[in-house]
Amino acid sequence: MARPAPSTDQRGGQELLHRRRLLQAMASVVAEHGYAATTIADVVRVARVSKSTFYAHFDDKEHCYVALYSTATDKVIEAMREADEQAGALGLPWRGHLLAVNRAHLGALAAGGPLTRSMLIEVQTAGPSAQAMRRDVFGRYARLMCELGEAVRRDEPRLRRLSPGIALGIVGGVNELMMEAIERGPVEAITGLVDVATELWAAVLTAPGPG
Repeated sequence: MARPAPSTDQRGGQELLHRRRLLQAMASVVAEHGYAATTIADVVRVARVSKSTFYAHFDDKEHCYVALYSTATDKVIEAMREADEQAGALGLPWRGHLLAVNRAHLGALAAGGPLTRSMLIEVQTAGPSAQAMRRDVFGRYARLMCELGEAVRRDEPRLRRLSPGIALGIVGGVNELMMEAIERGPVEAITGLVDVATELWAAVLTAPGPG
């Protein structure tokens, strides 16, 4: 007796499973070998799927890497938002609020280990799509910090409003500090930048406004 064809839901679930396995495999291979040395053959071997399955989801290695970068960023942003909500619920003063969010940000990145190293350093040379995603990620961080700035200003109205450009500049500065830290030591070293990152944001929030 012929086996019934899988339903649309079953096919959709299988496709999601394959995509998840491919992203997990890409993360594993990049963490072990770095992006430049990673091949599609490595990824499909670890994911235990065929190359045709890979190409059903991604155009090429860079496309898969960009999807992984986006997914990893989603998790970091989620950790930052959770820290923001908890700090607000606890009624932390504005500096404590900033500190909590920066600790969540850098802690989530540090937990990524070698994958974070790749996404801070190798992403810059991974191709145009990866560079575009990097700019998008910086923008997401900047917008989140602008939202946080408005939240702490409700408790301390004398604080300066963050402009998108200034927020983006600080995000870029913190990123440079993280890159310097992991070029000289383990990825976990970036957690030592929590106070510095917090002071950068605090310095702008307390600076006199233009004019």
